[in-house]
Amino acid sequence: MAREIMTVNGPITADQVTGVLIHEHVAFGYAGCQNIRSGFNKADCLAEAVKAAEMVKPYGINTFVDATPGDCGRDPLLLQEVAEKTGMNVIAITGYYHEAEGSHYFQYRMTQGCGEEEVYDMMMDEFTNGIGDTGVKPGIIKVSTGLGKISDYENMFLQAAARVSKELDVNIITHTQGGTMASEQAKRFIEAGVNPKRVMIGHLNNCTSIPELLKVFSYGVYAGFDRFGMPYEVVGTTDEEQYAAVLAMLGCGFGDRILFSHDLDVYGRGLWGNPPIHKTSDRTWGQIHNVTFPALAKYGVSEAQLEAFVKANAKNFLFG
Repeated sequence: MAREIMTVNGPITADQVTGVLIHEHVAFGYAGCQNIRSGFNKADCLAEAVKAAEMVKPYGINTFVDATPGDCGRDPLLLQEVAEKTGMNVIAITGYYHEAEGSHYFQYRMTQGCGEEEVYDMMMDEFTNGIGDTGVKPGIIKVSTGLGKISDYENMFLQAAARVSKELDVNIITHTQGGTMASEQAKRFIEAGVNPKRVMIGHLNNCTSIPELLKVFSYGVYAGFDRFGMPYEVVGTTDEEQYAAVLAMLGCGFGDRILFSHDLDVYGRGLWGNPPIHKTSDRTWGQIHNVTFPALAKYGVSEAQLEAFVKANAKNFLFG
């Protein structure tokens, strides 16, 4: 039987996917943003999501992962509307953000000695029964770790995710703060028995250490260069540094395990300015095809390899 991935509108198979943005956000905000209605114009949010989708459809992208965690404004019914209006396959995630910027409900539960079991139960329940009372099911797990260390709280999510991934054969994508702890994430997943083909370590645009990148690949996992176009103040590396890292990994023979995306919030819930929820920037989901691909092509990267970053590689990660 062909492998399936769950979208917000039900399962899909590989033949229904042409191209994938593996880490994007329709609407992202910090814990509590769901309770703030002022400034949120749903019609505007949907219109921006449609514009983002229409920009990449001509390039063969018909699927994206909305990597918004449960404590950062995840809205499964909104994602269903985006899927309906755009015709895109939209994949939601289960999981929470890193400790410094996420919700601490499970941190308290950890002090009671039942944190990991409750995280595991929450993930399993969402895969089995859906998110809350929406009936919308996630298709992927996302876990996150902080800057320069993995806290006990964050490790609790890594270990619960590992258990769920092994039991349900579902994929895991990650957030690495500042690109740190990337190889340590991979190491912990592999030591926990996760299939490396089901893991993508994320935000490696932030990492300029070639030894660290090589260590990530040594675990057999996929690598997400999934922040193209992000401002230097956030990503901490220049475009040229990011291109150099990709070229180095291609030169080492890892071109079939690199995935590209933007990590772009179409709408930000209370992230900047006023009103508290608005379009976050002038960046678009077209950055990869309009800027990154032409830049890498000048360094001799073939069109076939460039397309693989959002097509063949992504499909192999999801369905292989």
